[in-house]
Amino acid sequence: MQIGDIFSHQTTPATTSLPSPVPVGATTSPSSPGHIPLMGAAGAAGDASLLPAPLHVSSPRSSIRLCTPQAGWSCPKCTFINKPTRPGCEMCSTDRPPDYVIPGGYEPDEMELWRMQQEQEGMLQYQQAERLQNFQQLLQLEQEVLVPNQEGMECRICYQHVPPGQGVLLRECLHNFCRDCLRQVINYSEEPAVSCPYRDDSYACSSHLQEREIRALVSPEEYRLFLERSLVLAERRTQNSFHCKTPDCRGWCIYEDSVNEFRCPICQALNCLLCKVIESNPLPKQLPTPCGTGRRPHSPQCSPSQCSVTSPTEVLTHIGAELPVLQLMAVSPRPVST
Repeated sequence: MQIGDIFSHQTTPATTSLPSPVPVGATTSPSSPGHIPLMGAAGAAGDASLLPAPLHVSSPRSSIRLCTPQAGWSCPKCTFINKPTRPGCEMCSTDRPPDYVIPGGYEPDEMELWRMQQEQEGMLQYQQAERLQNFQQLLQLEQEVLVPNQEGMECRICYQHVPPGQGVLLRECLHNFCRDCLRQVINYSEEPAVSCPYRDDSYACSSHLQEREIRALVSPEEYRLFLERSLVLAERRTQNSFHCKTPDCRGWCIYEDSVNEFRCPICQALNCLLCKVIESNPLPKQLPTPCGTGRRPHSPQCSPSQCSVTSPTEVLTHIGAELPVLQLMAVSPRPVST
């Protein structure tokens, strides 16, 4: 055999091609040239597990759910949505906006009701503690003679700045002044009741300084002079007042209609309220006198019609039985010679 015959008897290899895609579950005949044989239904089910699971994509419109906005107020600091009844932010303790209004139909849940009850009880306890503290402060201030100013202020009289504790807070009207100005007001006051010196264009305070405030603001000598001025003014303004007739005596009294004599507690002089004189030579106490003050029975300054003791009926009643000679006074007040 020749060499050319050898090459002529060799078969040319068939050209191979890539398998075409086969749909899932389809089978090909084993006699189909150029295709990879697939198994049947069982084999197709086994190979399907190796494939990725199909994605289920729904419509975007169906995934949107309608939700109602949460009731409450948004914190202006941390933007946390708090419940309507909460007074402060639950996260940062920021106060609730002042213009927020709780919805009318809102009903708090159990947690909110419990919190509101706790807040109410805590507020009551705080108020009781604050009242007790204020009461203790009032008791402490009441024991003090003068109430000092708690803050710096400007005196309304001298317009000087007064530091805390250096001024005086008046108890009646709560006006503040410096000590020196109040002292001058007391020394130059012509009234026994010293008025508050606060004045402005539209208001004048009508309150008065208390007696213990006046005594603490002035010296003992100034306080004595203030009392003397007050007594003199009170005597002038009293209708039934009588001043002792002893020269330079400061004694005086307020008498009633049924009283006819006044013994001065300062100079011990006996004053006749009807005669307006001092008895210098009193008679014995057992003998009745025209004025009842110890003057002689026939004093020309006593009027029998005015003096209840010198009236004829009174003389007969008091001394008629003991002194028959003086019975003639019922007819004439002149002395009778025996």
